[in-house]
Amino acid sequence: MKMLFEVKTNPDQRPFTFKPGTKQPIRSNVTSQNDTYAQIISYATEAQLYQHRDFYYTVYVWQNYARLMRWDRAGVVLSEPFDWVKERKPLLTFMYAFAMATPQDQGYSSHARRATKDEVSALQKLHKAALGLTPADAEAPAVEEGITKPAREDSTDAKPAAKAEGPDKGLAEKHRLLRAAYFAEMLRDTNKWPVHKITCVAFELAEHTGTQAQMQAQTQTQPQTQTQVEAKKETKTKVYWVGKYRSISTSRSPTGRCTKTYVAYDLDSDSFAFLKDSWCAAQVTTELANYKAMDEAFGLEKSNSIPTILASNGESTGVTRSQEFVENLRGRSHQLLVMQEIGRPLEEYESQLQLVRVMADAMEGHRLAYEEAGILHRDVSANNIVIREDGRGMLIDWDMTRPVAEIRSGASQSSRSGTWMYMSALLTVLPWKWNELADDLESFLHILCVMALRFHLHDISTPLPITPEGNAANGPLIGALETYLVRYDGSAGMIGSERKLDTWELGGPRWRLNDEDCGIARLLQKLYRLCQQFYEGVNFRTLRHVSREGSLRWMCDSKFRFSQSPVFDSHVQIQQAFNSILQDDTIYWPLPSEKTGDQFEGLQTAEGRPAVTKDNTYASASVQPLSAVLKRGRSPSHSEHESAELPVNSRPHKKAKRSASELLSTHDWVDEMGSDFEWGMDNRNWDAEVLAYDSEHYDLVEEADDDDDEGSSHQE
Repeated sequence: MKMLFEVKTNPDQRPFTFKPGTKQPIRSNVTSQNDTYAQIISYATEAQLYQHRDFYYTVYVWQNYARLMRWDRAGVVLSEPFDWVKERKPLLTFMYAFAMATPQDQGYSSHARRATKDEVSALQKLHKAALGLTPADAEAPAVEEGITKPAREDSTDAKPAAKAEGPDKGLAEKHRLLRAAYFAEMLRDTNKWPVHKITCVAFELAEHTGTQAQMQAQTQTQPQTQTQVEAKKETKTKVYWVGKYRSISTSRSPTGRCTKTYVAYDLDSDSFAFLKDSWCAAQVTTELANYKAMDEAFGLEKSNSIPTILASNGESTGVTRSQEFVENLRGRSHQLLVMQEIGRPLEEYESQLQLVRVMADAMEGHRLAYEEAGILHRDVSANNIVIREDGRGMLIDWDMTRPVAEIRSGASQSSRSGTWMYMSALLTVLPWKWNELADDLESFLHILCVMALRFHLHDISTPLPITPEGNAANGPLIGALETYLVRYDGSAGMIGSERKLDTWELGGPRWRLNDEDCGIARLLQKLYRLCQQFYEGVNFRTLRHVSREGSLRWMCDSKFRFSQSPVFDSHVQIQQAFNSILQDDTIYWPLPSEKTGDQFEGLQTAEGRPAVTKDNTYASASVQPLSAVLKRGRSPSHSEHESAELPVNSRPHKKAKRSASELLSTHDWVDEMGSDFEWGMDNRNWDAEVLAYDSEHYDLVEEADDDDDEGSSHQE
């Protein structure tokens, strides 16, 4: 669908005013009208999800009035309303301009081209060859643009000279099955998810022949010749074929980063790679730049815990235009990254031992980036740790990374960076706090806690057999999950409850694993002790009086420490905790069969929404103005679910002199924020939503021609 027309005649289905001459598209609070606007948003979202788009046009018609709408990943721009019956020129001019425009000017990405039927057929033959169903298809005739070729001698599709025996036979079979699975994933329902050809620029890895200082000295003493300089200017293109996106990290928002990931096939190397498609905020260091920094510092090909970049869409990327019409709106640029490694989600770990090893690998990647490249990840979460094909771990998604030297310079965006569920307790209660190493290290503990709570038996598990229906009725379990989900709306940003802080005062969570001698239970004990030491060094009385302007500026400029404890000043102690567990031969590691089914499946928040969606994301629990909470005298610590009767062996509260949450409950920066959700759409949390207007409504396409020639058509 190149463009969408939405037509309504009912006055109750008018989401904004159509009065001619209106400069502001004021929206009504009538539910039916907001439902109509939600419908329009969903159409634009789906169009950009299924297609490779830089922007998308829709026309909204209500009776004899119309508005033109241009969507991109920063927002949506609306034309002034016009009477298309009496004044036909605007609509006819727009339709003619759109029909005559190039695909790029119609909004399609310049980096993507839809595959022909012959190309799709050729890929399907390669899939059959990988399955071993029709060996003759491996020698399929060449078709348009050479999509197929005879099986290579070193490919598992070719007939081997002799049968592999022993371990080699097992590896070859595993490789063949992976190829077949990747082809199946890419070619799943090609009518609904058309195959596309993606063109990228090859990523040149830095040459590391010595230390960084030696390489810099060599560069200074041996200047490059003109021929060498010109050779570097030549860019090598790489072509990848993609089909259906991987739904694990795909955003259902029409705006924001809107990450889509794909398994991509490289014909030249006859191999699969991982392609990430996203829109990064303008004036923020791109993920590509972060990978370049790490590659120059220690070499990506030498680190198994950080992805190896193969290609990208380069530095010149597509840029949104909605910010040109809306004040204080940040634009976004398009980023395509192709990575060599294809991982599977962390929650697919096979055993406790593999879970701990994978997390230890990810932490080593985090340490390398922090110590060698001087950058901090700032979004350590379960979705950003994946399991490689060899069973080891890898830390991905380096798009929120910042140089360590700039951490104290303040936030580059008004919203909090990171995944709320795994943020440190301090980040969730102090919206003005900058991310630092301690926050990232604490996130590893929260990941391990969530995995233990989700896939291993504990004292608040649903009675066996575990079913979604049984989980839905498990009040204590949803209460434990809401420890990580609950947040409240304050004027300075989103605020969490004190539940995470409570765990440090208690020395651990209120629930316990049934087997307290198993590997992850022993590791959790060590990690909780480290975090408890860190929070014992936090001066909550000082933080209580911090204001946004005065004290905060002094804290940024000085050597202020949030905690006097040195436990998280480096990776040393937390890595020692992981290594001591992995290297201890006396540790008991249960068999893989000990891992349960998903205990979060079927859980619902207090609002009746699924706690975990099909895309493996978590729904935030009750969002309400924090001021309303503070008027009751304290920050709520338990939801209605958590107040349900807990098992007898649950940990009781330890008596504290004064809780951290009480010291933080009267922040100067907290004031009342209205509870009305501006867009009135069932409290859906879009990354960014903007409504604006363009007075020259019939010149939208013509204006769009200017920047799209530079534009472009982005792991688990």
